[in-house]
Amino acid sequence: MRKSVLIVCIIAIVLLSAGIAFLMFWDEPAVADIESQQIEVGPTADLVDEMRENVVSVAFSPNEGEEFIIHHDAEDGTFELDAADPIFPGDQTSMRSLFNMATALTDVSVVTEDADDGQLEMFGLNNPDMVVAVHRDDGTTIEFEVGNIQAVGQGRFARLSGSREIFILSTHQGNMLTRTVDQMYDIGFFPFWDYLDNEAALHAIENIIIESDSGVIELRMRTLEEFLELPFGASEVQIVQPEVADANDTIVRRDILDDIVRIRPSSVETIRPSDLSVYGLDSPVRLTVAAYDWQGGTLLIGSADHDRGGRFVMIEGYDAVLFDTGGLYDFINLTFTQIRTSLLWVFSIDEVSSVTFYVEGTERDFQIDHGQEEHEALRGWLDDVELSEINARRLFMAALLLAPNGETDEPIPTGDTPTYAVTVHFLDGRSETLEFYQISETQFLIVLNGESKGLFITRMSIQSVLMRRLEILDAGEDLPAS
Repeated sequence: MRKSVLIVCIIAIVLLSAGIAFLMFWDEPAVADIESQQIEVGPTADLVDEMRENVVSVAFSPNEGEEFIIHHDAEDGTFELDAADPIFPGDQTSMRSLFNMATALTDVSVVTEDADDGQLEMFGLNNPDMVVAVHRDDGTTIEFEVGNIQAVGQGRFARLSGSREIFILSTHQGNMLTRTVDQMYDIGFFPFWDYLDNEAALHAIENIIIESDSGVIELRMRTLEEFLELPFGASEVQIVQPEVADANDTIVRRDILDDIVRIRPSSVETIRPSDLSVYGLDSPVRLTVAAYDWQGGTLLIGSADHDRGGRFVMIEGYDAVLFDTGGLYDFINLTFTQIRTSLLWVFSIDEVSSVTFYVEGTERDFQIDHGQEEHEALRGWLDDVELSEINARRLFMAALLLAPNGETDEPIPTGDTPTYAVTVHFLDGRSETLEFYQISETQFLIVLNGESKGLFITRMSIQSVLMRRLEILDAGEDLPAS
């Protein structure tokens, strides 16, 4: 009995001694099996001492993808993208961030100081995702490798090329250092990244041309000086094509221009596409924008990918399809008559001497006297009956508010006389005439100065805008404000 107890005690002592010896001689941080890859990291250290000293360029060689180099000009602080066949120039902000990341890997956590071949394979450093070469101005090069993403936890494994000391980078560091050349491109189409709001961006635009199956629409932004001198109803936007319009309402400025300045194509879908029809870019809508402080450019707009919530686009001159998830492109389906002003003409009463209203065979004469002196009130007469100044001004507004209700293909009737007409006579002797020819029981074709614009107005609109005002004045009452 005593002998058995003694044997058990001896075995226990031997096992305990072996365990103590194992712990004493193995000081490497524990590395879990390949399945979990959950790493117990050791202390922090610099991947390399003084890596940032006198760096002139950093080269990135991905396991898959295109190699590229970022050059740094120490004198002016700028960066240049050097790639085999770059599609776009490099983005200064992106290049600066990646350059600085690659040259400042300090206080990085150590995983092991002496990895074996099996561990190198587990860390993905036998075939790294990215090899980074940091070139100094003295001709020396520091090269390090970025391997696998840690399966459990965060970050990527890294090492100096040829070293057995393994580090683990943060998620941010790992993601930055494995970026592709496509992510370095400057593909911002509009020069509005620095504007704080869309209002500032709008005032930077000089003009916009939209070319689609619906035709060509050209919009011009007026200068502040021009806008301040415009008469009632005009806006900051002027339609140049297909018809010069002196007045354009806020629909143009908000519904279209707000959408345009939000366009931000920010990712490369494919480079040098073989079949543009896949992206709806074989027959694109063309959007050309020019700004006062920018040379301008043309965006080719293709089809939408509703599952991904974006649209395929190309910048003319660059052989790459981009994907935009931020822009709204409803404007590409609008016709000219859907974006133009609801007003047919805009004049200031200060320029007008008289207005002739022709109503179903009856002519009504509206005379205006502006007085000889600036302080004198405006006077008006309807068929020799004097009106108050406010009534005169509100009657004049009837000519401006005759707005179209829709489009029509009806031609100008041959030999017919208009049912309604308004002729504005100006102080300088010229005149302009708006005519309304009946084309159905309720609709009238609009003819401006002898030319049809393909628009119609309803009898109800004429009654509410013009006829009602004449009836109120004939009754000796004051016109309402609207």
